[in-house]
Amino acid sequence: MTTILVFAVVISVLVLVHELGHHLMAKWFGVPVEVFSVGFGPRLFGLRYSGTDYRLSAIPFGGYVKMAGTSLSGRDAAPNGFDSKAPWQRFLILLAGPVMNVGFALVLATVALWCGIELPAYRSEAPVVGSVVEQSAAQRAGVKSGDRIIAVSGQEISSWSALDSQLDARASQSISLTLQRGDDAIDVRLPAHAEPEDALSIGVLPNAHPVVARVESGKSAERAGLRPGDVIVSIGGEPTNVTTDVAGVVASASGHAVSVEILREGQSRSLTLAGGSESFGAVALIPTAVFRPEPTDALLLGVRAITGSSAVIFKTLSGLITGNISPSHLIGPVGLAQIAGESSQLGWRALLAAMAFISLNLGLCNLLPIPILDGGHMLMLLVEGVIRRDVPFRFRKVLVGAGAVAMLILLVTTFFNDLGRLGWIRL
Repeated sequence: MTTILVFAVVISVLVLVHELGHHLMAKWFGVPVEVFSVGFGPRLFGLRYSGTDYRLSAIPFGGYVKMAGTSLSGRDAAPNGFDSKAPWQRFLILLAGPVMNVGFALVLATVALWCGIELPAYRSEAPVVGSVVEQSAAQRAGVKSGDRIIAVSGQEISSWSALDSQLDARASQSISLTLQRGDDAIDVRLPAHAEPEDALSIGVLPNAHPVVARVESGKSAERAGLRPGDVIVSIGGEPTNVTTDVAGVVASASGHAVSVEILREGQSRSLTLAGGSESFGAVALIPTAVFRPEPTDALLLGVRAITGSSAVIFKTLSGLITGNISPSHLIGPVGLAQIAGESSQLGWRALLAAMAFISLNLGLCNLLPIPILDGGHMLMLLVEGVIRRDVPFRFRKVLVGAGAVAMLILLVTTFFNDLGRLGWIRL
């Protein structure tokens, strides 16, 4: 029930933002707005102001704006109605909804980032190399464990976070690292990489180890003597790092015991765990801390997050069109509700991030050239601009009907995808 309520609030807010975009742009061009409704169905209550009925309706999942002069059966006689406006004005009214959603996603992401980002605690520490990945670019360049990275291509850095930022800014470029090794400063050069980089991508890892956060009663971890707060330094003689999946490593040691080196209150200890299929019964994570960037940094991070997510969305849509991505990857209302519900349990920062994700998807997907969506109507306006006459209303009505059928098929597909992910049905 909590998940449903959270999703109802989230989707109502995001649709409200979307429809507010249409509403404000319509008012700007003098189009009468008859109804601005949060929700669908029967009117519960509201107020009438400046010719518009602002109402709350019975079904909370969504909302709509009803503008004068938007009939599909012919030109509406309403003065200054939507259809009486110039094509470019109607185009902007339609575009305003998706733009508001994308802008709102940026605001949510920026606020969430500015209020604090939970990141691995080592990211604020000096970038002293704990280990170097075998056959990595860093190993080939001569980087060694214990080296401190003090500069990237001449830019001084003081933390792992700064290292990642400098590497990412130099994607597709040859990169030089200045290392402090003992009393010596050493310059090494890495080859250019096509993808954005971070420390892990070039093969350097911090001296950070998983820490036991929780131990389940009666499981192998408890019987071996693991306690919350233990630092897992090595498993089976192999040092751990930020990429180590402790439970997975233990499970892979089928049929024999696993030696585990830990630090407890600064003292080194050795424990023996039963490997194999038996449940490990402990959660071991890299310690985290909340970092609060400056407002300008938060905005830049927000822009980067929205830009990156938009690229992923467009790539997914392109893959669906070309057939490179299966429709089974699509998430529908049930999946979005699950994301919203789970995010709310993780805290308000996670909920803001989830709302930003959903708002961005809502805005960009509404730009698709499907007749029932804003993008479809905008495409028809562009066609009218090219042919210099109106698309016949009968043809427009057929297109909208076809778009409604396509959206219904898409909704059913995503609904079954969501049920399959939840294990309620077998696809």
